[in-house]
Amino acid sequence: MIEDKIKELCDSIPVPDSLSPEQMEQRLTEQTKKNHILPIKKSHLTAAACLFVLVIGGSVLAHMPFGDSTTDTSTKLASISDNPLSYDDYYTIIDGYLGKQKEVSVWDRLLPESVEEKTATSDVASDSMSTGAASNALSGSSSNYTKTNIQVDGVDEGDIVKTDGTYIYACSEDAIGSTIRIVKADGENTQKISSFCIDQFSIYEFYIDNGILTAIGRDWSGDSKYRQQTALVVYDISDVNHPILRGKRTQSGDYETSRKNGKYLYTISLMHVDNEYQKSKKETYIPGIDDTLVPEANLHRPKDLSTAQYIVITALDITNPDQYSDSCAILNDSEVYYVSEKNLYIVSSSHEHTTASIISKFNYHEGQLDFVCETTVRAEVLNQFSLDEHNGYLRFVGTTQHLGTTSNGLYILDEQLKAVGSVSHLAAGERIYSSRFMGNYAYFVTYRETDPLFAVDLTNPQNPVVLDALKIPGFSEYLHPYGDGLLLGVGQDISDGNERVKLSMFDISSPKDLKELNKQLLDEGSYSMASSNHKALLVDPERNTIGFAIENYSGESTYVMYRYTKNGFKKIASLTPPGLSFESSRGLFIGKYFYLVDAVNAYGVFVYDAESMKEVGTATY
Repeated sequence: MIEDKIKELCDSIPVPDSLSPEQMEQRLTEQTKKNHILPIKKSHLTAAACLFVLVIGGSVLAHMPFGDSTTDTSTKLASISDNPLSYDDYYTIIDGYLGKQKEVSVWDRLLPESVEEKTATSDVASDSMSTGAASNALSGSSSNYTKTNIQVDGVDEGDIVKTDGTYIYACSEDAIGSTIRIVKADGENTQKISSFCIDQFSIYEFYIDNGILTAIGRDWSGDSKYRQQTALVVYDISDVNHPILRGKRTQSGDYETSRKNGKYLYTISLMHVDNEYQKSKKETYIPGIDDTLVPEANLHRPKDLSTAQYIVITALDITNPDQYSDSCAILNDSEVYYVSEKNLYIVSSSHEHTTASIISKFNYHEGQLDFVCETTVRAEVLNQFSLDEHNGYLRFVGTTQHLGTTSNGLYILDEQLKAVGSVSHLAAGERIYSSRFMGNYAYFVTYRETDPLFAVDLTNPQNPVVLDALKIPGFSEYLHPYGDGLLLGVGQDISDGNERVKLSMFDISSPKDLKELNKQLLDEGSYSMASSNHKALLVDPERNTIGFAIENYSGESTYVMYRYTKNGFKKIASLTPPGLSFESSRGLFIGKYFYLVDAVNAYGVFVYDAESMKEVGTATY
């Protein structure tokens, strides 16, 4: 009977712990928040967090388990070098996977996309910075102007507003394409110099480097045989009045993220194979670079993994953008991307278990990409800031689910991604909400009802010791070093039943005696992108300035700025230029002036004296 077959099919489909009724509300709430499509003002009124401080010693433990219930630490090497798969092999894998989806369409198609929790893939969802960037990102320590807040020192990240110290560049989109506006930053005499439009193109992010502007986005023109496409355009802007297009490159898939190291730009996109794939049309199931297929030898597949998505990686010399210097693609689902000075890590969901992740490692150097190894771990990794590479070791924090509950841990992997040290079984019933690595220390926040600041000493990896735990109300979603022995937290406070932005300054100079020195609660009902998008936050310890935009429940946006003193946080500015958007605004210093830039605001750039914070000029777009 049909009914019996349906019942047998349903009974054969395991219901993961993560889909239990008590987990659903929390999972869907976090899913909405992590995607950062719309700010959720009430989504975490009943939760808070705890902050773990972990010390990573110079030596490491051997053969410690991942997760809380398994010890799967084997490195899984894709069959890509000695015996690469053919295009036909990939067709067979994808056809088998999509065919299975069709057979049980309700379960296999809807559950992964609509219910099963996925970690945010946009790099705008971030919580902390890594070792190198902690000292000088957004601090002006290496120059007299503010740079984009990045994770790893020397590895640049794209944004919607950039400056080279002389000009300010901002991008916005309209009905016919995207426009780059160039403004001369000259204090009271600041003015728009030029602009140029890229027709039928949506800019997601761009880079500025020695007279070269590289924009990454989506091409609307539809002149490619590939349905999903990420495009890169490279302009010579050495003459800002006459930008010249030097090259345009494309790759299959929707844009995920990118990094620039030296003159090479590394771009990652995600290609979905849809149900219209045909074996005779390889471009429907094999990713393309410009109008050619990624070579078979450059295609990768994690062992025994079946899916219908490719992560596409390209390398481009922006000084010679006639062609990509290298490319590769991995048959896998996207989750988290972390890029160190030498290696690129991809964290993807494993289909073997609801909380398992595959970590794939690629080495990159001078525009060349080389697959290194892979491993599977029983943990969910929140975002790029949950990972860090230090002295050849990859460290990451993750959340493991088992028997309807969760716990958390920090794990240390060697160059072949084998576990060499760990501390686990922390914060039962909670999950990681943010993290920061600082040399031999790591910090991560888990989500619950209070915000204890835990200090765990890992100087002796075989005997980690919790040194202190400081409980406070509210929670920190973003953590940033703020001078010697200080840690800034940006998050939310709900202690009185009303949600509002909270600033905290922690004393971490003595791990045995943690203190919250001061806190500042902003207006009731306030919300900020700064806690979820590190590029929207200005933290400048040398200038002793913290700046970010907030929005209240009425939809009004304000850019607020604070200084930190021994008496606490002192507000030094509350800027409300007309039409300000809290999502697209950036604050930056150039010399003795502060510039508030809204990428989409028709009014343009607002100029303030950096000392008095009095408005001294405006450059309209």
